[in-house]
Amino acid sequence: MMKCQEFIFLLTSGQLKEGSAVLKSSAFMHRMMCRRCSAFYHNDNTLAHQIDSCKKFLQQKPGDDLNEPDEK
Repeated sequence: MMKCQEFIFLLTSGQLKEGSAVLKSSAFMHRMMCRRCSAFYHNDNTLAHQIDSCKKFLQQKPGDDLNEPDEK
């Protein structure tokens, strides 16, 4: 059984994305059984999406609109 500390480390270090199928399934089972790690996982994903949105907003040129498709 994976411990919470190990799950959090694997998730935040990016090792979980690159891990083996056994590691990923073990982490998935832990996340399904542990409400705290499940909440951390969802909060981490939400924060990552918000950071990506902020990066896109800050990198756009003045006058550009994120909602308009690129013209070719």
